[in-house]
Amino acid sequence: MSNKNELLARRIINEIFSQKNLNSFYELISEDITIHDTDKEIHGLENLKVGINNLHIAFPDLNYDIEDILLDGDKVVARCKGSGTHLGTFRGISATDKKMNYTVILIWRFSDGKLIEHWSVSDVYGMLQQLEVINIKVK
Repeated sequence: MSNKNELLARRIINEIFSQKNLNSFYELISEDITIHDTDKEIHGLENLKVGINNLHIAFPDLNYDIEDILLDGDKVVARCKGSGTHLGTFRGISATDKKMNYTVILIWRFSDGKLIEHWSVSDVYGMLQQLEVINIKVK
């Protein structure tokens, strides 16, 4: 069974991340959003827009598929598969022209019909291996 927050989460993933519809930002995401990422914290909608725009520049064909979605009160947890081709600078790494696939787990809190807080854990290590910018074999 879905609820309003699940529908909002699906729209954010589909419209903003996969379809690059940046007009949806103002309808779906709070001006006061806080992003808790593994290596940084971002505050405010405009800063988030810059980050997502940079992600789309680095991976113009970026696409996400939702594999699981769970609801708990005002929170939505989604496990997604992301894929794209590295055609622009990403985290200081010049384009490699390589395709990558990775998993991300998102925890999103909604308030008043908008995304207000974000936590994520993504397989950046696996992504960097696929882009061949690191080469560490684990035995």
